[in-house]
Amino acid sequence: MKNNLGNIKKIFLRFYILFITLFFASFLQAEDFEYHVEVDTKTPYVKEAVHLSFMINQTNKEVVLLFDFDLMQSDDYYFQRLDSQETDSYHNVQIRYDYIVYPLKSGTIPVQFKLLKKITTDESVAYSFSGDRDNIKGLRTKDTLVNLPALDLEVKLVPKGTQLVGDFTLDYKVNTHKANPYEPLLLQVDIEGLGYTPILEKIMFSNSKIKHFMEKPKVKNITSAQGIYSSVHYAMAFSSKESFTLPELKIQAFNPHKGKSYTLNLPSQYFEIKEAAWEHLLDAEDNPKPLKEEWVWAQTFLEYVGIFLLGYITALFWKLKAKRVVSDNLLKEKIKEAKDKKTLLRVLLASRDKGLLEVIEKLEASMYGNAKITLNKIKEEAVKQV
Repeated sequence: MKNNLGNIKKIFLRFYILFITLFFASFLQAEDFEYHVEVDTKTPYVKEAVHLSFMINQTNKEVVLLFDFDLMQSDDYYFQRLDSQETDSYHNVQIRYDYIVYPLKSGTIPVQFKLLKKITTDESVAYSFSGDRDNIKGLRTKDTLVNLPALDLEVKLVPKGTQLVGDFTLDYKVNTHKANPYEPLLLQVDIEGLGYTPILEKIMFSNSKIKHFMEKPKVKNITSAQGIYSSVHYAMAFSSKESFTLPELKIQAFNPHKGKSYTLNLPSQYFEIKEAAWEHLLDAEDNPKPLKEEWVWAQTFLEYVGIFLLGYITALFWKLKAKRVVSDNLLKEKIKEAKDKKTLLRVLLASRDKGLLEVIEKLEASMYGNAKITLNKIKEEAVKQV
């Protein structure tokens, strides 16, 4: 009996020590920073966009704090980062991370966070940029992986048979409804709107009498706080020796904001194949090439595919170029808005632009050395280097 009481006391003492340790650990962590999580809904439908914001505010002004934050990957949800905004100086960090999250199944879905806290000093920051261009010294930090509780989403089922989730429209185009035997007939289907990217597993029907080919869908996405605006382009080709009909295509969709189902329709399409005259079918040559006429439709379709790819690559090039220009302009604006040298140094370091290393060295020398240079002068040099 005494042995049992002794074991119970030991177990209780261990739990007590563990509780005290965790309590003081969380207290010390709270002294450094505080955080807050916001979502526009905790009860979304499957594949409905959830806007998530994670905010950090430094509370310990005695240290220099840096943070690495992201959501953990999971098969239960898909996410994209929208933006991260950081304001103020090293000793008063305020950061806001914005995400779009799409739950992929119903039930309770825990969204996991990954946060790395880095503690350093002003001297360490200055030291890390005291080398020359080819010898940048590493920033010395004390890193701590912070354990944060998950955010639970209570995800609702969409109606049975739903293929797309969002607010979409469907458009289509046919090159012609009349053709010669085995001449390619091209069909293009475009689905676009705000919602989970509308990729369909099956959009074509199977028929042994009709040859068909489908190009891989082309997807364009624009992400915003409201969700992802998607445009998906499907290109198909058909050929046959006789007239045929493509049956009506009905796509079941669900709008989570309205809580209503709706249908996207592609009407049935009748294609008339002209009968070839017998004199045109007879070949006077002794050595005909039967495969040439049969596969001419494939050559024509591949030409269309080439045109599609050229247009897509061109659009992608200009999009990347425009994105780079926007990023550079944003950095220039941040440089111009810096109110003091410490704020300017923070902006330049955060850009991670090696072309600004010389400007950073001059700024460091004016802050920690004997060099005299005005804030406006350094701003002008930095803007020129961006």
